[in-house]
Amino acid sequence: MKKIMISFLLLTVLLLAGCAEEEEGTAKLYFLNSSGNDIETLSYLPGQGDTETRILEMLTLMTEQRSSEDEEGLQTLLPSGILLEEYSYTDQQVSLDFSAAFKDLDPGRKNLIYAGFTLGLCQIDGVEQVLFKAGGQAVRDSYGKRLVAMTEESFLDGTGMDVNSYSNVTLKLYFLTLSGDELATEERNVYCSSSIPLERIVVEELIKGPEQADHRSPLSQDASVLSAVKQDGQSYVNLDEGTVTGSTLADSEKGIAGVVRSIQENCETEGVQLSVDGEIIYSSVTETADTYSEGTE
Repeated sequence: MKKIMISFLLLTVLLLAGCAEEEEGTAKLYFLNSSGNDIETLSYLPGQGDTETRILEMLTLMTEQRSSEDEEGLQTLLPSGILLEEYSYTDQQVSLDFSAAFKDLDPGRKNLIYAGFTLGLCQIDGVEQVLFKAGGQAVRDSYGKRLVAMTEESFLDGTGMDVNSYSNVTLKLYFLTLSGDELATEERNVYCSSSIPLERIVVEELIKGPEQADHRSPLSQDASVLSAVKQDGQSYVNLDEGTVTGSTLADSEKGIAGVVRSIQENCETEGVQLSVDGEIIYSSVTETADTYSEGTE
């Protein structure tokens, strides 16, 4: 682990570089707006050096407390009293260890911190994911689940993450083994708007595919979600015809089971109905539930 050491000379040079007009090769630094409820960026021209040098450079700029008189009116991601105490870089992953008090921050502020550091650091060649710790211990979400390392794809919207409309969701997804005979689970963190139905988010994460090489998705990468709603406690998902192309969903009970189990595991639903272009291919909705006609959103 490495401790952050701020060099006044280095910081001055980097900030001057950041004042240059945006040009090819620039990168973005992530901060909070003046209200502290949204992410904004500043462009800067990175210095020369290898991956570890670039990581230190970015962490230095993003953790230095900004003056309240700054023209941009931006704040650092970390509130006063919370420090980035150590960091490490190995196997394309940056691990950030904050003060133990980080665990007590408001969940909304944590979400913005996760987004800012992950989106910032993953711009650097050689960095694919970011892991967060506090006081040397793994950070957990509001459900007590340990957060796994995050990537750019963990965020459904890389900008404008309003603290009041975005939340951290830890999903347990059911993929298939390469043979297609068994289900295989993976967990991932997703930061998404509360206005998006969780059923849609789950299915879209399945479409993105697994992170492990020995797993495969039950859905085609060309698939799309036509509609996803919850009505009377039941989940209704309608997929397009491309869903069955190159996938095992239409002709495999395991493929259907992977999608259904993923929805059941994450969406607190009493029943699931899957359709392809409006044609029902699976349904466990109860007879007492009102009929829902699948359509497009």
